Amino acid sequence: MNDAVMRAGLQMMGQLIEAEIGPGVAFALFVDWRDQGAPSYLSNGDRADIVAALDEWLGRTERREPTLAVERGEVPALEAKCAKIVQSMVEEDVDVVLFLFTNGEDGETAWFSSLAGGRDVVRQWVGAERGRS
Repeated sequence: MNDAVMRAGLQMMGQLIEAEIGPGVAFALFVDWRDQGAPSYLSNGDRADIVAALDEWLGRTERREPTLAVERGEVPALEAKCAKIVQSMVEEDVDVVLFLFTNGEDGETAWFSSLAGGRDVVRQWVGAERGRS
């Protein structure tokens, strides 16, 4: 797939995600086009903030710290929305890792992946971004 087609596809995905999540929610999307190339990245958030949030998420999940929703014994709406969006993308024949973020005291990070090794993709991307700064 050529770069122009990938960029157009990413822009369309970003617009669809923003329409689905509404205002006040940031997203980070990693897309595997199933073409043996490196995954693409797209976000509507500040790159440094996304790197920090994903780095924190990696640390928390590696330590298996429970989320607020898990502590409350519920499946958060943000996580359900994240899963719904990813499942619709899989129907379009791409694999993705999607994160949705809310801010504030009760800020949440939801994620869902259809990509085998999605967590490793995120870890590698965060490491590369940390190396840039």
